[in-house]
This record gives sequence, C-alpha cells and structure tokens, in this order.
Amino acid sequence: MRRGHLIAVAVSALLGVACGVVGGIVLDRHRGAYPDPLRLGVALVNQPCTHETLLVVARGNGSAQLGATVASEQDVHYLDTRDSCPTAWNDPGAEVGRYAAYLGPYNSPTQACPVRMTRRGGFVTRLVSGTTEPVQCLCYLSFASMPTLRSGMDPNAVTSAYVRSLQRLLTTLHLNPETHKTGIYDVQTVEQIRRFQHDHALPPNGVVKRATWEALVRQGCAHYTS
Repeated sequence: MRRGHLIAVAVSALLGVACGVVGGIVLDRHRGAYPDPLRLGVALVNQPCTHETLLVVARGNGSAQLGATVASEQDVHYLDTRDSCPTAWNDPGAEVGRYAAYLGPYNSPTQACPVRMTRRGGFVTRLVSGTTEPVQCLCYLSFASMPTLRSGMDPNAVTSAYVRSLQRLLTTLHLNPETHKTGIYDVQTVEQIRRFQHDHALPPNGVVKRATWEALVRQGCAHYTS
C-alpha cells in the first residue's frame, strides 16, 4: 500500500473519531437543553395563559404516574401546574397531581376534542386563567362523528370516551349524580336518557342516536358556551 494512501486512511479515521466525539457532545448538549426533572425523556414545558387548548393525558406527582403514558405517546410534553396557567388541571373525580403530561397546544377545542374522543383517558383544558372545568368536548364535535350508544354494546376506547362525556353532560342537566362517570353505558345511564327523551318528545328507547345527541348538546352545552 502506498504511503500517501496510508496517510489518507489514518486521517479519515482520526476525522471519524473526532466527528463522533463532537457529535456526541452536541447530542448530550441537546438532551440537556430542556428541563426534565422527572427523567421521563421528554421536555418539561410549562404553559402560560395563551387561550390555547391542551389535551391532558396523565396527571401525577412523579414518574410512576406519568411514565407509562409518556412512553406510549408521540409529541408529548409535561408541565408543572404550579408554574403554568391557573386553569382546570384536573378531570373531575380523578386524582390530583402536581405534573400533567399533555399533547398540544391546539388552537381551539375544535382541534383538540376529536383527538380526545379517540382515546380512553384524558381531558381537554383551555389555557385561560380562572377556568374551573375541563372542556365539554361534546360541544365541539360534529354530530356525524358521534356513535350510537345503547345498552349491551361492546365497550371500546371511543364509546367509553363518549359515554363519560355524556354522563358529564347529564350531570350538567341535573339528571346524573356527580359521582357517576363510569364510561359504561349502564342501566342508570339508560334510564336517564329515557327520562330526557320523554321530556323532549323523543322516542324513550334509551338509545342515543342523532336526534337525541342534538337535543342533549343543545340543552347541555348552553351551560358551557353561555
């Protein structure tokens, strides 16, 4: 092998090592460029009151409560509620925690709510100071996207999300106890729907379809949008 070729190979090897070292330093600096006090591998990004919307996917005081959710999500961050907008950081009935893992921000509930209704857990909140309740997503969805709910249906992530939101809406209408938000279309929910249908000149069959959805949203959402 010629001497010039040996020199070229040696120089290339040295450059490769040097680039690797520099790249590793840059990567380490990038990894350390954001706070991650819970060591979840994602950024802690606190949120001020911007009037935008977040989808909160987990709450807790440490990595034990947030870790599994964060690991399963894409484009997720978390925040410290003590250093973020004083808004509704807790889904009613859920355990309160200092930290919240979230998706977003979104410009409005119209963008966040369709994402929320495809998952079993989580809630939507506005970054507006003094907000006391999570967003009622039924008020921001198209009727065409709402599933038919009936007794005996097979539960899944979508129907569970809709049933929980429905039960919350029935609470707003003084038809459902505050503590009854199971996500299950049970006998109690069927009876509440029958009562609502009877009072609004709808067939009292306990099945929530387009006409019943429209009446429920028209009556219940007046509380949230007024």
